[in-house]
Amino acid sequence: MHADKELDLRHIPIPLCFLEFKNTLQAIGTGEIAEVLIGDRDTLEDLRRIIDHSGDQVVGIQKEHDFYRLRVKRGGEDG
Repeated sequence: MHADKELDLRHIPIPLCFLEFKNTLQAIGTGEIAEVLIGDRDTLEDLRRIIDHSGDQVVGIQKEHDFYRLRVKRGGEDG
């Protein structure tokens, strides 16, 4: 599955990484995919909770050697 936008949050501190994530999702269209690189499990879980309360959808999580790859599908206008 092709990612329409990529975002590397591995070295971005909280809460700036949440703002970057939100801005990235707002920059893509409905149905498009954002691929987000995350350096730690706590940030991954926080982003998943944010996504669970939005109109967006997690379409994949992959554990790499020292980071996570999160794929998010943009939902509707309220997402």
